[in-house]
Amino acid sequence: MDWGKLGTPRRERGANKEDAQPELDNRPPTGKMAFMTVALTHLVERLIHTGRYADEGDVVREALRVLEHQEFDESPALEAALLEGVRSPHQTYDSAVLERIRQTAGAY
Repeated sequence: MDWGKLGTPRRERGANKEDAQPELDNRPPTGKMAFMTVALTHLVERLIHTGRYADEGDVVREALRVLEHQEFDESPALEAALLEGVRSPHQTYDSAVLERIRQTAGAY
């Protein structure tokens, strides 16, 4: 397999940086690793060089652990908002209140 053909083509000279795809590292993946951008590959290599991580797998496992915590664990702000809602006095929800909630939610 020609690993060089799997990456995204490099940006042409003069192309808009915002529209360009990141340059990919075209080395063959090892194990279950997928190919990464050159910048991410350099980051992984720098992290390993610090001695904190033994190999690429350690870096990816830690990154996924942090991502899982960020995505699935409740944040202090969410917890505070939920507690405020639970502790607030009961309010009757009529069509006007529900419409105000819909409009406020649509603003975000």
